[in-house]
Amino acid sequence: GMAEMLLQSHEGFIHLMPALPKAWSAGSIKGLKARGAFTVDMQWEKGRFSSAIILSNQGGECVLYSRIPIVVQGVNAKSTPTGEGYTIRFQTSKGKTYHVKS
Repeated sequence: GMAEMLLQSHEGFIHLMPALPKAWSAGSIKGLKARGAFTVDMQWEKGRFSSAIILSNQGGECVLYSRIPIVVQGVNAKSTPTGEGYTIRFQTSKGKTYHVKS
């Protein structure tokens, strides 16, 4: 389904936009549920991830994976090259939102 093209969270990390169809060059979606009790709102432009807001419902570590380097505002963590993309991991606090940008 559509949600699986935008977000996958099955291997211990949240994969942002694994497969975006060419027809959706720009758009946004709200309320995607990810493992680890995270809720994700996401935007994309020109077929690439542009930004996201991640709500941590329980706290704990968040691990994001994307094809392009991303930054999490206010978090002291950097994207590290992983396979064909990049991973960033950071600790979250319950009830807090985190802004992710490409």
